[in-house]
Amino acid sequence: MIIAKLLNPKLDYVFKRIFGSIGSEEITKDFLRAVTKENITDIELDCNPITEKDLYDDKISILDIKAKLNNNINCNIEMQIVYRKNIEKRILYYWSKMYTGSIKKGDDFEKLQKGIVVLISDYNLDNLKENNNYLTKWQIREEKTPKLILKDVLEIYIIELRKVSNDDQENNTLKAWLEFINNPEVKPKMGDKEELIKAREILEDMSRTKRERYLAEQREKWIMDKHAIHDAGYDKEKKEGVEEGIEKGRKYNIPNIRWHDLRATYATLLMKNKFSIKAISKRMGHAKLIITADVYGDKKEIIRDCTDNLSTFLNDVLPCNNNYNINDLTEKCININNFLNNTIDELTKKDIKIVNAINDTSNYIINEFLNELVL
Repeated sequence: MIIAKLLNPKLDYVFKRIFGSIGSEEITKDFLRAVTKENITDIELDCNPITEKDLYDDKISILDIKAKLNNNINCNIEMQIVYRKNIEKRILYYWSKMYTGSIKKGDDFEKLQKGIVVLISDYNLDNLKENNNYLTKWQIREEKTPKLILKDVLEIYIIELRKVSNDDQENNTLKAWLEFINNPEVKPKMGDKEELIKAREILEDMSRTKRERYLAEQREKWIMDKHAIHDAGYDKEKKEGVEEGIEKGRKYNIPNIRWHDLRATYATLLMKNKFSIKAISKRMGHAKLIITADVYGDKKEIIRDCTDNLSTFLNDVLPCNNNYNINDLTEKCININNFLNNTIDELTKKDIKIVNAINDTSNYIINEFLNELVL
């Protein structure tokens, strides 16, 4: 049977069929070795069968992969294809359940077993936006001496698939696995590990089977529909909240001011009161100081600062009395506008104050002339 398109390994149902089924032990062992760099010699997969009913459920226990490593380490692997709020708290919560569940009531704490959580996400986590590494490892460490680990019982590995292409971390085996997950259509390369080739064969077999394709498509549809419902609800609540806020504002005579307007006013007031431009820029979250100065600076002050650059020309072209006709005014408008536009083209980006001053002055002069023409 010719495969029209391979199923998506990032879909949790497909991912579990590849890495969490009976016969996949060597595949999962090799993948976890690449992630954790642990010497994993033995692995036991919790291979609970997946029913069609399970595909329409959001419980983490159903489609996650659970494994026992080296007879004394509990491991949970989770694949997430769509954004989840508070995902960091979620994985900590389920790690804690896995850790406390490793002993029975009355057992000594000594019997508590190490827990490893591996989260693979097809989106970038909010708290890790400034980190370019696709793999991060988390443990309980002392703040001032980070090499000191309180107890080696907690390890959380977060893999962000969208960072794989722009990251140079030296882990060829792991990168090969993640490239397979990201783009399974790419043909196997010479020298690919046996486990990776076997994983692709499982994916191809699934993609050929009508039943497997049906289940995978149903799961994907359910996830996307649920995500769309969430987004639609958010947009509706946001719109209703804005309308309610405007209505309450009218009731209490509060002007309809956007949050962005308040932000702009805040920055402008700080600048007018001689606060440090560097401090303001940092508070506003701007990448460069010039952005703060340009966007929130007092334009009238800027125009006054740049008057000397324009005074010679303006004295020649600005009318100093009302003894002129419409044709003269029109010609002066055209001359001023052309001059100012040409001057802007000749200026460098560095002299941004003059550029803004010329723009503002040009608009001011043209508007004044047009008002006189109308009158």
